[in-house]
Amino acid sequence: MHIACSSLCFARLDLEKATKSMLELDFSKYDLHLFEESLHVKPSEIVKDPGRVAERLLALNGVTPAAFSLGIPFGTKEEAETTFRATCKLARLLIIPMLTLTEYPGMAGVSCPVADQIKLLRPFEQIAQAEGVQLCIPTWANTPAETVAGTQKVLEALPRLGITLDPSYLMVGPNKNEPFDSLVALAKHIYLRDTGIGPNQFQVPVGKGQIDYARILTPLERLRFKGLLTIDIRQIPDGPFPVEPEIRKLKFLLESML
Repeated sequence: MHIACSSLCFARLDLEKATKSMLELDFSKYDLHLFEESLHVKPSEIVKDPGRVAERLLALNGVTPAAFSLGIPFGTKEEAETTFRATCKLARLLIIPMLTLTEYPGMAGVSCPVADQIKLLRPFEQIAQAEGVQLCIPTWANTPAETVAGTQKVLEALPRLGITLDPSYLMVGPNKNEPFDSLVALAKHIYLRDTGIGPNQFQVPVGKGQIDYARILTPLERLRFKGLLTIDIRQIPDGPFPVEPEIRKLKFLLESML
């Protein structure tokens, strides 16, 4: 398994400065979040010219994207599929095997019938399969994978779909901290930060939360997990603590456990 950095760790910097900061923290791989408000890469830029975006990303020496996380919150079904297909093409150009679809038109949590969610996800799964990219959905709130039970239902219906496991949302979101051990073996990609179980504790300094990293890493090592462990400590306006020292601490902690 490889330790990567999320581009959301440096969301307030432009891409050149963000990747330079990752390199200074000794990362060689990163997960690039693609959404229209991003200072890094916008989905509309990919639709316009995937080749040009690929050239831009390849020009950033020393650290390379190893996964994409794509958000398409608005638009028609056809527009969303066009954006998704262009992003898959970009992934192929850069030999990136993994794409997490974080938002798409109509996406909802378990309150939405599973059959409806499957109907929405199936075209994306088919496009990804045709393009040779592994499609994942994250275990985030307001997604079909926001609970352990919801995740299992979706994966039963769409067995080629993968999940990007984010323990934080399963602790503080609709899953209500119910055990998620059964999902670890199903994960293709993992987002990590420290998290408490109280209000406003989604992201806390490393060591101050309740994430049991050994409980996640031990079964992954047994399964010879080949995916990414992505540190996703998010740079947010007026955050209660600086993120870079926390990124460094979590990276050292994970490396000491592998």
